[in-house]
Amino acid sequence: MTNKHPVSIAHDLGALFVGGDWACAHGDFAALRHVARRLAHGAGADLQAQLAELEGTCCHDPVRAAALWTQLKRRLGAH
Repeated sequence: MTNKHPVSIAHDLGALFVGGDWACAHGDFAALRHVARRLAHGAGADLQAQLAELEGTCCHDPVRAAALWTQLKRRLGAH
């Protein structure tokens, strides 16, 4: 297993935040599900539960999924 350099981790998170925003803007909620899944790796239990909720919501309520994404993104520190 390779340890990532902190700059690489920050870059990866930034790319995921941009990807989540892009997915919402383009109505690609399968992509937002993927972003939520990726962000859940290494997140605390509370955030994992919220990201799992986002992932499930993408399947049946895209309006709520977009709102959840905005809330979670703020909580994760990506304004």
